Amino acid sequence: MKTTHSKIKTVAALTLASVMGLATTEASAVILLIRTNATEQVSPGSNVPGLVIPALVDFNGANPGGTESTFTTSAANQDVLISFHAECQGIEAVDDGDPESVDTNSYAFFYVRAQVEIDPAGPAGWQNVSPTQIFPYLCSGYGWNYSGIDAHAKPSLAGTHKVRVKIGGYLDGSIRAKSLVVQR
Repeated sequence: MKTTHSKIKTVAALTLASVMGLATTEASAVILLIRTNATEQVSPGSNVPGLVIPALVDFNGANPGGTESTFTTSAANQDVLISFHAECQGIEAVDDGDPESVDTNSYAFFYVRAQVEIDPAGPAGWQNVSPTQIFPYLCSGYGWNYSGIDAHAKPSLAGTHKVRVKIGGYLDGSIRAKSLVVQR
């Protein structure tokens, strides 16, 4: 009986050690760039109501110079994940006169695409980075929408790289860029 009790204690100790080992194993990501902003970025800007001319997202708000950001990789062909998040707000297509009411059936339909681009170290120039998801839109629907896209890049050279986000689509309302994060 003492042997069985000893075996149970040993199995319990090994199980606990295994679980503790799993619990302390962490996946790690190194953040290479974080940009945040909550100000309105793009409003419709053409003679076609609601058409958003393709535009670069500016993370400096009213101050110029925030359309390009840089990140650095320490090795060639290093995988990086670029994430962009924004909120889109469609305006009411039918105003019922009550500023307190929110009727999602009265909002105009909108869609916004986002394209991540990088200018890798070296002479390559700006390149589109394919999103990791199949659905090509950043935001679509009625009313208010918060969404994001992820794109995967693998710059062929180590060094300093530029990144930017271009958006376009159809929106009677506004877009607020929330964050741009690059991690490896």
